[in-house]
Amino acid sequence: MSPAFERGWSEDVATVCASESWDDDTKLPLERRGYAPYQVFERYASPDLRLEEYDNQCTDGRAEGCLLIGLALNDAADQPDADPRARTAAFDAFLRGCSLDFGPACTAAVNTLLHHPEVDPEAAASGKAMFNLVVGACYRGDSDGCRILTNDVEFPESVPPSLIQELVEEGHSLGCIYGDPQACTALSRLRSQNNDHVCAAAALHRGCALNGKEACEQVETIAQTHCNAGSDLCGDMTALLERSSPRAPRTWRDGMREACADDDPLSCHLLAHFTLVDGGSPDEMLQAIDMLQTSCRANIPGDCVAAYNVARYLFDNAGPDLPLDPAALATHVLATATVGCEAGNADICFNGAFFALPTNLALKQHIEVDPATSLELGLEGCRLGHGQACTIPSLIRPLLQGDTLASLNRAVEELHDEHAPLCEQLPGDTACLLTGAALYAMADIEQQKRGIALLETNCDANHQESCAYLDLVAARPQRTVASMPHSHLQCLSPGEEVPELTCSSDAYQSLSPRQYAARHGCGVSDLTTLTSSHERPVETCQVQGQQAFLMNLQCADGSTPVTSRQAAASMRQGSRNGGGRCNNPVDLYLVPCPEGDYEVYIDLYMCPAQ
Repeated sequence: MSPAFERGWSEDVATVCASESWDDDTKLPLERRGYAPYQVFERYASPDLRLEEYDNQCTDGRAEGCLLIGLALNDAADQPDADPRARTAAFDAFLRGCSLDFGPACTAAVNTLLHHPEVDPEAAASGKAMFNLVVGACYRGDSDGCRILTNDVEFPESVPPSLIQELVEEGHSLGCIYGDPQACTALSRLRSQNNDHVCAAAALHRGCALNGKEACEQVETIAQTHCNAGSDLCGDMTALLERSSPRAPRTWRDGMREACADDDPLSCHLLAHFTLVDGGSPDEMLQAIDMLQTSCRANIPGDCVAAYNVARYLFDNAGPDLPLDPAALATHVLATATVGCEAGNADICFNGAFFALPTNLALKQHIEVDPATSLELGLEGCRLGHGQACTIPSLIRPLLQGDTLASLNRAVEELHDEHAPLCEQLPGDTACLLTGAALYAMADIEQQKRGIALLETNCDANHQESCAYLDLVAARPQRTVASMPHSHLQCLSPGEEVPELTCSSDAYQSLSPRQYAARHGCGVSDLTTLTSSHERPVETCQVQGQQAFLMNLQCADGSTPVTSRQAAASMRQGSRNGGGRCNNPVDLYLVPCPEGDYEVYIDLYMCPAQ
C-alpha cells in the first residue's frame, strides 16, 4: 500500500477528477499545505539569513527554520576552505525538517543526497532510502518532491509495477493540487490512457487555470474531438469546459498569509521576505511592510529595519513606475517608525522623528502630521541613548504651541530630573547626553547654554553620541576638524595612499579610521571644485552626515546655498541603486547657486567603525 493511502490521502486523484471541486476550495486537502515549495526557499536563502533565529526555530520544532539553516550550511559548504562537516550538518538539518512533516525539507535532503552522496553513503546506495525520502517529500506537501517522484526517482526493485503506477499517478495528482500545471497535464495524459476522459479533461481544466500553456492548448480541443466523433461524452465534456474558469486555486502564499493573519511571526517574516526577493506588485510590497511589522513586534532580527527601509524607499520613489498613493506610503513610513521605535531601535526612532518633522515638505504635501509624532519618536530615541534623536525636541520647539508645547516642557523636565543625578556621578556617560539635551530643549536661554556646555564636555570625554548631537544642532557646523577629539572625522592629506576597502554584504560599511578619512569628498566645501557621480559619489555616514556635508558647501561667491537640514531634504531628487565603491544606493541632490545648479551624488552608507 502506498504512503498516500497510509496517510489517508487516497482521494487525491478523485479530488482532481471531481470537476466541481475546483469551485470550492474547502474540498481541497490543502489545510496543512501552506508551504512555499523548496525552490522558493532555495532562492531566498542567502548569507544574510538570520541564522540564530532560524536555529532557534528549528530547535523549537519549526521545520521552516531547519530548512533555512540547512540551506545556509549547504551554501557555506560550497565556499573555499569550508568546514568539511558543513554538508553533513546541512543534511541532518534537512532530515530534521523532513521528520517534522515538511515536504520542502525532504526535497532538500533528496537533492543533497543526490549531489553529495558522501553525507550518508549507506542511504545514497540504498534505493529504498532514497525512495522513501522522495515519497515523503511529495506526500508532505512539496510540488518539487512530487516532480522528482514522477520523473527522476529510481524505484527499488522490490516495488511492484502496479504500485509504481499508483505512486506516479498519486504524485501527479498531488503536484496538480499543489499548483504545478505540468503535473495536471501529465495526470490528464495518464487518465486518457485509461479511457477516463472526463477526469483527463478536469485535470487539464485545472492546469489551464494554473496558466499551464500546454494544458490550455489542449483543453479547447477535447470537447470538439468528442463531439465531432459523435461520442456519448460530448455533452458532459462540453458542459465541463463551458463552465466559467475556476477561481485561482489556493497556493502556499495563501497558507502563509493566513498563518500570518493569525499572528504567526515566522510566517509573516518568511512571506514578507519572499515578496521582497521576488519583487512583487506594489500592493504586495505594502502587504510585506505590514507583515514585517508583525515580525518586528516579535523581535525577529532585522525586520524592524527592513519594514522602515522598504516603506521609506517606496515613499521616496513613488511615481509613474511605482503607482502607489504617496499619502498611504507616508502613513506606512510613520507606522513602521513607531513599531520599530517601540521595539527599541534607536536609529528608527531618529529617522522616523526627522521624517515626521512639520518642516518636511515632501511629507506635508500629502498628509498632515501631528507634531507630537515627531516629538514622541525623538524622545524615545533619546531615552535609548541616540545623540541625533536627542536633538528633535530642540528642533521642534519653535514649531509647537498649546498642549503639544506644554507636553514638550513636561517631557524635557522629567528627562532632566531623571538623569541629572546620574550625570553628576558618571560624567562622560549617556546620562549626561540626556541631561544636556533636556536642558538645550528648554525655553530658558541660560538653560540652553548649560546644556551645550555639558554636551561639549561629554563630547570631549569621547562620548560619541554627544558629539553626534553637537554635529546636528545649528551651532556646530563651523567647528574645525582639529578641535574635535574623535580623530576619525579627519581627512587624508592630498597624495596620501588610499587604503583598500573590502565591501561587506550589508549596505552600511564599517570603515577603519584611515578608510573613513579617505572617503571621497572629505573636507571639500567648494562646490566649484567638488566632483561627484553615481559611480563615484561623495561618501558620508547616514542622513545626518549627508545633510551636514551639504550645509557646509559654498558657491563660487562664498554664499551657503543649504542653510538647514530641511532645505537639504527639499533638494533631494531621488535615489538610484548600484553606485559607489560598494554598489550602494546613491542619492542625488540639486544644489542651487547664483552661477547655476550643481548635481551632488552622495552615498550615505560609509560609516566609521564603532
